[in-house]
Amino acid sequence: MSDRKENGTRDRIPIGPRHALSRATTGTFRRVMAATRRAQLGRVARLFVEGGFGFVRTHDGVVAYFAAADVADGAFEALTVGERVRFVLEGEGTPHAVEIVPA
Repeated sequence: MSDRKENGTRDRIPIGPRHALSRATTGTFRRVMAATRRAQLGRVARLFVEGGFGFVRTHDGVVAYFAAADVADGAFEALTVGERVRFVLEGEGTPHAVEIVPA
C-alpha cells in the first residue's frame, strides 16, 4: 500500500509541538552540523531519569537527544534540568548530543 495520492504527491505528516524538532530549528541544526565538529555549550532542557535519556538545548535553540551512555563518567543521574553542559552534536537528521560533561 502506498502513501501516494492519485496525482503522485504524498500526504504530509504534520509536525506538532510534541516533536523534539520543529521546522524552524531544522535549518539551524543544518547550519550547526555544517560547522566543524567541536564542543558546544548548552543546558539540559528535559531529563527522563527512569527512561535513561534526555534533551539538551544549544544557545541558538537547537534541541538534541542524548542517552545515559552519552554522558561522560556515568554521571547521567547527577544531571539536573537547567544545568550547563558541554557536548558535541552528531548525526544526520535528528541531532544527537554525545560526550556530555557538566560545564
